[in-house]
Amino acid sequence: MTPEQSRAARAWLNWSQSDLADRANVSKPTVLNFEIGRRIPHRVTLTAMRTALEQGGVRFLFVDELAVGIIRADVETGARRIADSFNFKENHAPKKTDRPDLSARDDQRGPPRPPDNAGRA
Repeated sequence: MTPEQSRAARAWLNWSQSDLADRANVSKPTVLNFEIGRRIPHRVTLTAMRTALEQGGVRFLFVDELAVGIIRADVETGARRIADSFNFKENHAPKKTDRPDLSARDDQRGPPRPPDNAGRA
């Protein structure tokens, strides 16, 4: 599950970050930090979050290990036919890792700070 899928699933279910945290038995900062890309939770935590969203009625879609979206569980039968025709894999976690690659991010610790001599003449 990606941060984007988590946000979309919560929105679809009309859940707040607190709702997801409560249902997954994790802290609200864990959900927040994952969804904004600040931190990647441990695998067991990410699994708990994903399971809670799936129990709420959302399924996650991947194509060739790339997260492509979500669907509602109540339309799963029709969605499965569509997914099959586009080679989507429902509820299939990427093989490489459950953790998105944040190594390319320059803003790991927030926005850059100006040099100490900034604004001095």
